[in-house]
Amino acid sequence: MIVDKLVMLLSVDWFGPYWSSIGIEAEDSTKSVVRQACRDIVHGILAGVDSYYLISFSAERQKITRSQLESLARERGVPDLLAVIKVWTSTSDEDVKAAWIYSGLTDDLTSGDIRPGDPKLDPVTADLVARFRTSYQQSSLEFVQISELSRTAWDKYIRNLTPEQPSALADDLAAMLRARSFEAFWKSLKLSLSPVQLNQLIVWYREMARSRQRREIAPPYVQLQN
Repeated sequence: MIVDKLVMLLSVDWFGPYWSSIGIEAEDSTKSVVRQACRDIVHGILAGVDSYYLISFSAERQKITRSQLESLARERGVPDLLAVIKVWTSTSDEDVKAAWIYSGLTDDLTSGDIRPGDPKLDPVTADLVARFRTSYQQSSLEFVQISELSRTAWDKYIRNLTPEQPSALADDLAAMLRARSFEAFWKSLKLSLSPVQLNQLIVWYREMARSRQRREIAPPYVQLQN
């Protein structure tokens, strides 16, 4: 499903000025060609249905879609797109959800939004988290609003594929960007933590997720150290 979201994102008009937000630099002329080719891929994904939820989600179909997008990137000389495809397709929906939750918990910690009964964290570690967090704040771009303001026929078509959530594509983009931002934040932060501090912080995240979300969840790169 992640590769579908990337194809649709590159197909819409409203995202044209913001390719760099996901790590793709390209000339406008190249973007135009890739955008049109992605629309052809989208038609293939839909295979005649008028709702995204009715498409085939088989592994084979998704493999074909990824191959088509990779071929397009090579043919049009967009190496950044190849790199983004690799990152996005190696990230599961569950990974994105976990990062979203942990990012929110980080914001709660740094803003002081800790409730009575919540797990406690060593103040020194909490201070380090707060200092590193300032360098990894998510973009303030309101992609949902940007997408909703677009009146092109194609962008309306994409919104209508998920009529009960027209902002689905922009929402998915925001979630992925937040996930990538949290991963970068985490990889930087952990270099400044002792093994004991790191494990204490990971335990805090897990206990908070269990308390707030009622489930066991963690991004794959947030693992206890031996």
